[in-house]
Amino acid sequence: MNKKNQPKPSEVIKNFLDYLVNSQKEYQAACTEMFAEDKKVQDFLHAIEFEKDSKVRSKISTKFHISRNFRRAAKDRSLQLERVAKFYSDKANKPFIDKLRSMVQDQKKEEEWLESERVYYPRGGDPDC
Repeated sequence: MNKKNQPKPSEVIKNFLDYLVNSQKEYQAACTEMFAEDKKVQDFLHAIEFEKDSKVRSKISTKFHISRNFRRAAKDRSLQLERVAKFYSDKANKPFIDKLRSMVQDQKKEEEWLESERVYYPRGGDPDC
């Protein structure tokens, strides 16, 4: 943060690039969780079908309910991040993302120069100017 408590432009751009990368990873993790919970459905249904004791069936049903809620949360997260993740993984957008990365480096150099101790050396020869 600079003197006015505002983020530097390089920080804002870097945060955006980090968000793109993290969104891609989180999207993949959410999809993996969702598919893992989908695979459990048949196991729960068969466990309920073949269990004779109603108390045990009730416990299985509760686990099934929790599993479905977990799947719903993962699916919601994947849907929320899907467009961002696809934007990041689209090869047509790679040149744009690479230019942003390059711009962050250039912007950081400019910010460092602006924050450094700058000195002016007179060129006109008149020491009073």
